[in-house]
Amino acid sequence: MAKRIVTILIALALVFTALLPVGALSVVPMNDTPHEYSVLPGTDAWIEMSPEERRTATYVDQAEAENMTTRALLITTLGYPFLIDMYCIGYSSDCFLPGNTASALSNGIEIVAETFPPLKELLQRTDAVAEIDSLLEVIDEDTFRNGRMKALDLRQYIMSASAASSN
Repeated sequence: MAKRIVTILIALALVFTALLPVGALSVVPMNDTPHEYSVLPGTDAWIEMSPEERRTATYVDQAEAENMTTRALLITTLGYPFLIDMYCIGYSSDCFLPGNTASALSNGIEIVAETFPPLKELLQRTDAVAEIDSLLEVIDEDTFRNGRMKALDLRQYIMSASAASSN
């Protein structure tokens, strides 16, 4: 009888030991710190770089993006120097016709998301709109005007995409 109890305890210990790495992976906390860009527009380092070097220096990889909280993703995305590309990449010669500007902005957002993992990850988060709303409540409109506009445009895109996917 004692031998059977020892055998069962050893078996249970092995099972729990085998499951430990799985449990450890599931409790890894999300990173709440936005990415800090090593170089930003207006600095001497930025001016000395080629356009390709600037994009490389401001790239944030998928693994880092996936590990960020939605708030950190949002701030990282709004601070991305090339986010402004969403306003021009998706535009074509007919984009200024009535009804076409929204689709042009949508195209621009989608194209930037394909090359910038934090934006792509942000667009997939179910709490993105709530985080944008929360951030908009606390940011100063005058000091963060460009970021505020970008946040509002991203919010509108996410809400439109959600409405389209639920239909």
